[in-house]
Amino acid sequence: MCGRYCIISPPEAIRQLFRYPEQPNFPPRYNIAPTQPVPIVRMENGERHFTLVRWGLIPAWVKDPKGFSLLINARGESVNDKPACPIAYAGLWETWTGPNGEEMETAAIITTQANAEMATVHHRAPAIVAPEQFDFWLDCANVDERLAAEAIGPAPDGAMEVYEVSNAVNRVANDSSMLVEPHSADASPQETAPKPSRRAGKDKNDPRQGSLF
Repeated sequence: MCGRYCIISPPEAIRQLFRYPEQPNFPPRYNIAPTQPVPIVRMENGERHFTLVRWGLIPAWVKDPKGFSLLINARGESVNDKPACPIAYAGLWETWTGPNGEEMETAAIITTQANAEMATVHHRAPAIVAPEQFDFWLDCANVDERLAAEAIGPAPDGAMEVYEVSNAVNRVANDSSMLVEPHSADASPQETAPKPSRRAGKDKNDPRQGSLF
């Protein structure tokens, strides 16, 4: 699976779908990249809650995150009418505690075998959780990992649409609706890979590099 995805549904639409009490307000993001904060929904005290975590899971047993490979996807087999609404990816989240007591909440997207449409691009794809499975998937207290793993599988054939997009998505500084528009073979180089702004690119102080909002 590729290391990019987008969140372009209105915040209230996402809130109504997942039914969490928080009321986050955020702009559309078209090029979310690993290590950036991403929204997840998790169960706390029997209720669903919205929170932001770092995309790139750090398991609790890791001693030094600097020496641990970036884990943005996790294979689902080993983790013991087309939809117009937001799509929920199955995921894992973890609170990593460092030797000095520092904490970092991280997450990874679970992948599974691709369906017929996605297989033309890659043999893996995110595992999608249907709304009627939200409570089952989030109920870590009563559903063990083996039972939860049985819910992981490819999306039904015909449920997805696949099309080519601009290679501008490869630059994390690019973040606009152009990135999800179908790519035209006749597009000029400026249209396919626009130059980042002065503050973007390798500028470590670019605020968009470290914040979803």
